[in-house]
Amino acid sequence: DNVMPQADLAEGDLYHGTSRGQPFDLAKKDLGDFLSKQKLAPRVVMHLIGKGVCQTSALRIKGVDHLVLYVDPSKEAFMLDAADLKNAPMIDITGGHLELIGLRVRLSPITAIPTIVQLHGSNLTMTRCWLQGPLTNKAVGFKNVIAGDNANAALTTLLLRDNVLVSGKTLIHLQDHVQLKA
Repeated sequence: DNVMPQADLAEGDLYHGTSRGQPFDLAKKDLGDFLSKQKLAPRVVMHLIGKGVCQTSALRIKGVDHLVLYVDPSKEAFMLDAADLKNAPMIDITGGHLELIGLRVRLSPITAIPTIVQLHGSNLTMTRCWLQGPLTNKAVGFKNVIAGDNANAALTTLLLRDNVLVSGKTLIHLQDHVQLKA
């Protein structure tokens, strides 16, 4: 079931994401830098393409109800890597819902980032993703592939469907009102 999510129709000056015919090319643009300069709508859908290893700076998302990062499995495979992030998660989301579909991430064996996905009171749905942290202990600062915390009384959920998580350290670290469904 390869249903491509659609961005909402644009309203005002808010950024809703990419359209089916105009995907975001990670080989040409930095996703973290691009999103940091946008006034994001409550729901943002990004159709991602790339070639080889594509670099991104940190994605810091706050105030978005639903962010979808979608990679079409019928397109050429690429691997996303963190571009010189110093002690910051690759994807850091506060509140809302992050949905990753088909995303492939591989970090350097000597990365300084602590985690690939950091959730703060956020829900995460991952489908057909590959997230790979360092396979050795040389990356001293790296702690885990996914980390989640929630200071709210209401539970947040990490829902995993057909994913591969690989690391020489902890795969998932959850604390305070976060549930895992796989």
